[in-house]
Amino acid sequence: MNILKNRIEKEDSPFDLFNSNALKLMIDLDLTADFINESLSIIKNTFSESLIGDYINTKKRGTIIPYCKHPLGNLFQVAGENQIVELMELAVYLKKLFQIPNLDKVIENMKAEELYLHCFLQLSFAYRFKLLGAKKMKFEPSVSKGRLGDISFRLEGHDYMVDCYVPNINEIDSSHEIDYSLNSILNSIGEGNIVILLKLKKPVTVEIRKKIKKSIIEAVSLIGKNKNKIKINNQFSNITIKSITRDQQRIYIPRMNKIGRTVFYENADWAVASSYVPKERLEDIRLGKKVERERSFIFVWKPPQEKKENYIKNILSKLINKIGKKISQIRVDNKIIRIIIVSTFFAGIRDSVTAKMMSHIINSLRKKHKHNFVVIIMNRVWTSKSRYNFVGYLLDSKISDSEVTNLFSSLNELEANLDVLKNWG
Repeated sequence: MNILKNRIEKEDSPFDLFNSNALKLMIDLDLTADFINESLSIIKNTFSESLIGDYINTKKRGTIIPYCKHPLGNLFQVAGENQIVELMELAVYLKKLFQIPNLDKVIENMKAEELYLHCFLQLSFAYRFKLLGAKKMKFEPSVSKGRLGDISFRLEGHDYMVDCYVPNINEIDSSHEIDYSLNSILNSIGEGNIVILLKLKKPVTVEIRKKIKKSIIEAVSLIGKNKNKIKINNQFSNITIKSITRDQQRIYIPRMNKIGRTVFYENADWAVASSYVPKERLEDIRLGKKVERERSFIFVWKPPQEKKENYIKNILSKLINKIGKKISQIRVDNKIIRIIIVSTFFAGIRDSVTAKMMSHIINSLRKKHKHNFVVIIMNRVWTSKSRYNFVGYLLDSKISDSEVTNLFSSLNELEANLDVLKNWG
């Protein structure tokens, strides 16, 4: 029994599954088998197989998709193109930065799920600064009064102190609290063809979410028995639940607009769809016949406080406050250039609205902080070459600081030609 159990566990090993997927995608991703094997060894030796196993097995409770709590667990669980590239990238950083003092502290921090993205950003830019020729680099450098920065280094005669920050955008989008009830709601629908329109009136707390879930499940149980449509209006939300025919299902299928963005029914903010094949048609599938799936949909509209204009305003407010705290934390000798690197989704957008947002951020920070500082706001994007690259903005408290402008220009030039996965040897 134990021999059989061990064999099954070995065959189902997430490392074997990841390795198998990576080898299958090796040509598409322009990787080599040696690099894949070495990367997996580096990751396993850094975090340990047992710890990674814990990451994979520890899921976020209640969500419709069983995501792992720790991002590293998701890389192994999903093992698609993006996940394979990210894990290989992490392996390169760990290998190339091995001799930088205090790397062990970064790795220890990275083991905490809430610090993984922060540490990944820290390693990403340490690696890039090193490629630019940075000397005397150190992780977790002491600043003052027990505070620590993220990276310190010397480059072209200037000393730099860097702090990294990845905002938690979910803090100002409470509608995704509903995620924790989606499993229960979809189970209540079962094999029914139902549409649920959930228009939130106020930010969702755990208590509100549970009340909404109860109302929906009770209403779903009545659909098809004596009612085809039910409306619920309370202080938290407006909810419409209705049964639909197969022809009506097409109305609710998301579409793409002219600029390639997904548009949901009546401009809902997000949606979930479930589909199934009726039991009586399963034999047709076995025979290779085309079978129409039955579908149900849940559409969610954010509360007014979290709509786009207010959402962006809240993001900016939180971002400015957090960056301000970071600037204060790394207050050092004026001869040392302070850099805050922020990773956030809108940094990859090039339009007049985003440019105004950047101006607002730097002007607000200048009013509160008189000493020199630099903010680099970046976004990590997936490219047509199946790689991740950083794009972003330089927000400089002193535009005349040519050394900072030169550093940012050098980073951009480096990034334009950088393939991290080609530098593993």
